[in-house]
This record gives sequence, C-alpha cells and structure tokens, in this order.
Amino acid sequence: MTLALLAVACTSASKNIPIDAPDPENTPTEQVETEEAQTTVEETAVAAEEENEERPQTAVMPPEWSPQVIRAGSLLNIHVYVAGNREVDISNARVSENGTITLPIIGPFSIAGESLLTAKQTIQSQYENYFVAPQVTVDIVRDDDSDSFPWGFVTVLGRVKRQGRVAIPPTRDLTVTSAIQQAGGFDTSARITAIRVTRRLPDGKSQTFDVNMRRIGRRGRTEQDIPLKPNDVVFIPETLF
Repeated sequence: MTLALLAVACTSASKNIPIDAPDPENTPTEQVETEEAQTTVEETAVAAEEENEERPQTAVMPPEWSPQVIRAGSLLNIHVYVAGNREVDISNARVSENGTITLPIIGPFSIAGESLLTAKQTIQSQYENYFVAPQVTVDIVRDDDSDSFPWGFVTVLGRVKRQGRVAIPPTRDLTVTSAIQQAGGFDTSARITAIRVTRRLPDGKSQTFDVNMRRIGRRGRTEQDIPLKPNDVVFIPETLF
C-alpha cells in the first residue's frame, strides 16, 4: 500500500513539471544577449536619426569652381618661348569681367572657364600661326590684394577668432571654409557640424544653407563647401555641453 502511494505521488509530481521549462542556469545568459542585441538596435537607430538631423541641405559647388579653372578676375602669368627665347611675357594680367585677356599679336582672347591645361593648349595653337613650335606656360597668380577690389563681402559671426567682414576676391571663389580661415579659424567650443549660411534673395526673402564642416574635412564632401555671395552671413554656433 505504501509503495503504491509513493508511485502515485511520483507520477503526479512528474505531470506538474512543464516540458518546455527553461534551464535556470541558461536564462541569465540568454537574457543578457537579448538585452545587448536590443541595445545595439537602439544605438543604430539613434545614430541614423542623428545622421538625418545633421544632413545639410546645401547648394552643390559647380565644376567651374575648381581652383584650377580660370575665371573673370583671375590673375595670370602667360609666357611664350620660341627656340629657348621668351617672345611673349605677360605678368600679373587680370582676366576682365567679360572673361577675356589681351595677348600680344593675337589681341583679345576669351579664357574664362578654361582649365590651365586647355588654356595653354589653345593659346599655343594660336601662336603657332606666328611662331615655329612655340612653348606656352600659363599660371594662376596668388592674389593677396583682393581687399582693394569692390567685389563685396560676407560677414562671419559666432565662434571664430575674428568676427566681421571678409572681402570677396576678384575671382568670386570665396567658400565657407576660406571665409572661416580668413576670420582666424574656429574659436573654442565652435559647433562645426551646424554652420549656417544666410543669403538675402532679390525678392527680400532669405535662403539658408546648413554646412557640416566635419563632412567636408573627414569625408571629403567638398561639394558642400559652397561658394559665397556678397552680403552672405556665415554663423558658427556654440557647442552646448
């Protein structure tokens, strides 16, 4: 009788044990892995959200704004050599507003929009009508006297070393990066991912561009280093801790 009661008790106890009961020793590890996976997903979502928030809506720099492209206002040195002798010597000649420059013998010559290489080739082909096997060199001269030309200015404000006006050079190729450099560079606590450019349109409305300097510097997104126009305002905010 006693043995029969023990058997019934054991059978009843076995029926109360769930088949899919988790192993207590494995539960903490699985829980940690689940929490870590959830954390990774959340961090990825946050990073994506920050990426979207920081994505600037900017104008794209057109190809003709390459530093090696000749523009109206560019300062040039042009030399033509024939049999080792310098037959044409043009130094510090400025490209006119309509994009031309005056060459000896040839006269007015349209050169704005040309690269240094194509300008050299075109000028050389022109002088081949007057010289035998001429060799041409064309160089863009650094212009350190831009302040004396009335091409307008931009205003740089916020976290830079020297707030104020920055003159636009005759080539009109002043970008956000170069304007900040001429303003002394970033000051402490500058928020370089949220630079704001404000431009006044002819109809009186304002247009704004957000520039992320970190993308320009670290990721090579130079198309976001937009050319500035007269009376643009560049504002560098302060990082909030």
